[in-house]
Amino acid sequence: MPASVTPTASIPDAPLVVVGHQVVMNVCNNSVQAMSAGGTLHVAVTPVDVLTERPLSHGSLTRGRWVCLGVEDSGCGMDEATLMRIFEPFFTTKEVGRGTGRGLALVLAIVTDLGGAIDVVSVPGKGSTFSIYIPMAEASNAAVASA
Repeated sequence: MPASVTPTASIPDAPLVVVGHQVVMNVCNNSVQAMSAGGTLHVAVTPVDVLTERPLSHGSLTRGRWVCLGVEDSGCGMDEATLMRIFEPFFTTKEVGRGTGRGLALVLAIVTDLGGAIDVVSVPGKGSTFSIYIPMAEASNAAVASA
């Protein structure tokens, strides 16, 4: 991580079991790249109980237990037109040779395959917040899946 980006994190005391480390890597990488002049990257992991269906910008949450991975940056932010396309395969705002446009497309594919959803809020010049919801896994199921 560039020295000009200050990382912070909020992680619960009790462990939460989720699958999808590639999601964290891709979203955080994009956030760092959006802060070419430096800034703050905050990552939070929070358990969420959803009692009624909740629509999000990319999908919706059904009733149940979720883990929310929140990634907030103080980068350049995105306008509405860009925000509408960020999960399209091969869409990139980066100059040639600096990105393929596959990172966020992969994030959406993984999260969707896991039964999750994503909410993105962004303001040009202020930064972006990704709230990624993945169904909470039982510890015994995760151990079996990784074996």
